[in-house]
This record gives sequence, C-alpha cells and structure tokens, in this order.
Amino acid sequence: MDAALYVLRTAAFYFLMALLAAMFVRAIFSWLPLGGDNVIENVAYAVTEPFVIPVRFLLERIEWVRNAPLDVSFFVTFLIISLLFDAVSP
Repeated sequence: MDAALYVLRTAAFYFLMALLAAMFVRAIFSWLPLGGDNVIENVAYAVTEPFVIPVRFLLERIEWVRNAPLDVSFFVTFLIISLLFDAVSP
C-alpha cells in the first residue's frame, strides 16, 4: 500500500510540475506579440485551458471579475495548482 501511495504521489507531483510549467509558458507567451501560429503557445493553451475553463465559469458569476482587464481565472487556477503542488511535494 505504501508503494502504491508513493507512486501516485510522485505521479501527481510530476503532473502538477508539468502543468505549472505549461501555465508559466502560457503567461510568458501572452506578453509576447508573436501571433497564433506558434506551436509552443498552442500546446501550452491546449494543455492548460481544460483547467482554466471551470474556474472561469465559476468566476464569471462575480461581476467585478467579468469586468476585470486581466484574466483573473488564470491567476486563481495557477494559485490552486500551486497549492496542490505544495501539498503533494515530497
């Protein structure tokens, strides 16, 4: 049982690390005016968007979030993933 728990925790650790890296790449590319033809940017959006969409759906119910000039849902998602990453890190 301890070995299975270790494997699951390690897998979650590396998954969340890769997800945080993809979110970081997405943030960096959002600052650069490269256009939509960049493969790395498209992969980063494809990997991270399934995690951002549910948070965006929940936060759109709050009026100040809808009118915010920044994508607050991205920051909240990054914060949640960072907290989960800290929870599973060895």
